[in-house]
Amino acid sequence: MFREARPLRWRGGECLLPAPVHLIVHNFIHAFLHDTRYAMKNLSLRQSFEFALASHTYGNLVDWNAIGQRCKRIGYETAWRQYLTLVHVCFGSSLAPVGSVDWAERMRIEPYLIRMNLESRAVLWVVNFVCQLASRLFVLIRDPGKVKKLLYKNSYLKLRDRVFPPH
Repeated sequence: MFREARPLRWRGGECLLPAPVHLIVHNFIHAFLHDTRYAMKNLSLRQSFEFALASHTYGNLVDWNAIGQRCKRIGYETAWRQYLTLVHVCFGSSLAPVGSVDWAERMRIEPYLIRMNLESRAVLWVVNFVCQLASRLFVLIRDPGKVKKLLYKNSYLKLRDRVFPPH
C-alpha cells in the first residue's frame, strides 16, 4: 500500500494518497465488512458515496476482476457483490461493474436498504435485534464452541449497544 501510494505536499506537510485500488478496497472493508455487515450497523451513505465517487473517478485504473477474484479466494465474494449492488442501487449505474442486478442480488441487499429507510426508532431496534440474533445464531451453528460466550456479561452489553445504538 505504501509502495503504490502517491506522495502529496499539502499545507506545508507531506502525506501519501492511496492508490485507487487501495482506496476502493479499504472503503469496502471498512464501510461494509467491518461497520455494516459484522457490526450490524446501518450502511453509511457517506462511505458508500465515497466508494461511488472513487469508482466513478478511478474506475478505469482499477482491475475490478482482480478485486473480485481476491474476494472470492478469501470468502468474501458475496459480500463484495452485495456492496457493489448496494452502491449501484443507491447511486446509479455509472459505477464499478456490478453486472445485472437480478432478484437474488436485490433480495440479499434488501435488509440493508430497509434499515437505511427506517424512521421509527422502535422498528429500528426490533430490526437490529432480529439481525443481531440471526448473526449470533449463524456463528453458533458454524462454531458451537462459542456457546461459552453466552456466559459473559460483556456479550450482552455488546448486544445492547448494537440493538440500541447511540445517536
